[in-house]
Amino acid sequence: MTRTPSTSRLTIWGVVVSESSAANPLGTVAQRERLIQFRRYADVRSLYVCGPGVKDVLTRTIASLELLEMASNAVDPLHTLQAALQVAPNSNEQANLLASLREHLESAPAPIPILVGTLTGLIVNAGDSLLKRWVIDLLHFAICRSTLSLEQRTQMASQTLDTMAQLIEDPNPAIVKVVIQTLTTVYPLLFRFLCTNRNNHAAWNILATCKARIIEFVWSPTTPLGVKLSAMKFAQKVILVQTRGVSDPRLQNKNDPNLAFCPADHPFIPVPQLENEGKKLLEGLITTLYSSQ
Repeated sequence: MTRTPSTSRLTIWGVVVSESSAANPLGTVAQRERLIQFRRYADVRSLYVCGPGVKDVLTRTIASLELLEMASNAVDPLHTLQAALQVAPNSNEQANLLASLREHLESAPAPIPILVGTLTGLIVNAGDSLLKRWVIDLLHFAICRSTLSLEQRTQMASQTLDTMAQLIEDPNPAIVKVVIQTLTTVYPLLFRFLCTNRNNHAAWNILATCKARIIEFVWSPTTPLGVKLSAMKFAQKVILVQTRGVSDPRLQNKNDPNLAFCPADHPFIPVPQLENEGKKLLEGLITTLYSSQ
């Protein structure tokens, strides 16, 4: 670092910083790179022997550099996804791009509903691929583990329900396993939603079809072990939902729906039938667990 004759000019690693450049002190790309190196490695406190004018410019420059570093570390989700779609499918390059995007979305999940809504329809009838597995894993994360609101996760579950119903029949057991794990969270989400939305009979039919198919996996002797274990966890969730909890709305937890949430006169959710189904399912699971010992 060198001082120039002016009290309001400073040269940092060959880059002149002055009051006239304070509004946009970052200069060219090459200058920005050099200033970032300065920002990372120099002892900033030693520069405050400069005059007040230079000190003010330097302070604003460092603040701008901090913003620049934050921006340079940010990931543009749509741009990264577009780049991943343009490279060779199933390549290391695509894997790295998708991994980078996933890491970003885990910390900033707001774009996930848009991305999932766009991509899920493209993978239903597609063969096994890195992208397909990535989308399904992202859907699982978004609905089951993300910080998205309950309403956002419920809406996403509703929008992708038909897709998940088709993916249950995917020939890849690993994909079926993740879909069942996702539906384990989807079932209570949509049950709660449909208890108060009486006009979406089609969604209930699809959800009931998914439930019946997954329970078939529980009893089938040919079901792969990973799929069977996931199906049994799904069945446990069904039992909890299809059991009567407290009827007092003040004591009900919206994150733990059960038959008490559903009005007795609901047009398409058969409460007594679901309660009986839950009891029989519980008996069947207990019998299976004891007989397997």
